[in-house]
Amino acid sequence: MRLPSEQLASHLARDLKPLYTVFGNEPLLALEASDRIRAKARAEGYTEREVLTVDSGFKWNQLALAGNSQSLFASRKLLELRIPTGKPGKEGGEALQNYSQSLPPDTITLIQVSELDWRGQKAAWFEALERAGVGVEAKAVLRRALPQWIAGRLKDQQQDADAATLEFIADRVEGNLMAAHQEVQKLALLFPVGPITLIRSMPRCSTSRVTTYSTSAKSCLKAIRYASPAYSTACRAKARQPPLCCGPSPKKSAPSAKSSPASTPENRPR
Repeated sequence: MRLPSEQLASHLARDLKPLYTVFGNEPLLALEASDRIRAKARAEGYTEREVLTVDSGFKWNQLALAGNSQSLFASRKLLELRIPTGKPGKEGGEALQNYSQSLPPDTITLIQVSELDWRGQKAAWFEALERAGVGVEAKAVLRRALPQWIAGRLKDQQQDADAATLEFIADRVEGNLMAAHQEVQKLALLFPVGPITLIRSMPRCSTSRVTTYSTSAKSCLKAIRYASPAYSTACRAKARQPPLCCGPSPKKSAPSAKSSPASTPENRPR
């Protein structure tokens, strides 16, 4: 069984399978999918957690040993197996097939495969994992779908934006989903719930809620200003007030005769 990462939340609301394999070429979505599975397992009583990472010195018999080991502190366990290269090799492929055929009881297994191309998805070990559990694919978000993805993230934090604002953010992050996620988080910190408007020309204002950002890829919002309608109104009202520096300059008092060195007899010209 395979699910896109967008459907994982609704799946976990209904059920929790004993085996999940998270893969894909979008790190942010893969990370969020793994976090959702961990949170669901913790809520269901899988309080113990054990993490195995497949590196150059990894022994594949550790997977079976970890699955069969009994904890002294918890009856349910979350077992994580991380394969950064996406290539377990011949020995690892056989170990994964054997493991998927006899999953340990009272254990949720989360396998994370960082890099997996189309050849890896057709491998026998990967197909065995999908048959025994759920494969969660973290697909990259295409440029044409990025504004809608940003709109969905804003909706999750009870904010929304018009098409021009969404397109502006999508252009500046240049397809970097992590950068887009960070910009959305900034908007949640800067502005209250409700609509957010892109204002390209606006008077200067000292209101702390109206902030300028940079047009670089890391901070896509400099050189323009975002403002919610309430703060835009406050800023325009403040801009109509005359600045303090426009008032008359205070008159300088003339130096007193006592303090002026020219008024002393010693300094008078002879």
